Amino acid sequence: MKIKTILSVVLLSCCITPLFSQVEEKIDPELKSIEDRLNSDHASGRERNMVLDELYYYWDTRLNKSYQNLLKHYKNKPNFLKKINKSQRSWIAYRDTCVDCTNYCLSQGDEKNAAGPLFDSNKIASLYVLTKKRCIEIENLLEEIRSYEH
Repeated sequence: MKIKTILSVVLLSCCITPLFSQVEEKIDPELKSIEDRLNSDHASGRERNMVLDELYYYWDTRLNKSYQNLLKHYKNKPNFLKKINKSQRSWIAYRDTCVDCTNYCLSQGDEKNAAGPLFDSNKIASLYVLTKKRCIEIENLLEEIRSYEH
């Protein structure tokens, strides 16, 4: 059952993302500043990990706000809220599974090898990328829904 749920999230994500890809990502000054520091030639490995952590935090905060906005939009429609909550729980399971799989592969299946800067960097990079993608999907979905209502 868990595998079916994760697969449905992946398939849904693959199907929905192209539908809403025409809506451009909004870049704000805070995000630009963090990304500029990540792309700096002067950043050491540890500094890059700290910046990746900031990026993950930025997108996680933005995702939470977007998710709350989507819930508010459907606050009087319990069936929608149920589906949205189920989707988000499934996405969280998918995200965690992806991160675990990445670490498992990098450690070649030996958890003793799954420590150190390489693993920290890959974990936070995976969290950042997956969270950013989910955030943009939710923002685009909400924007698309609102455009149909006007």
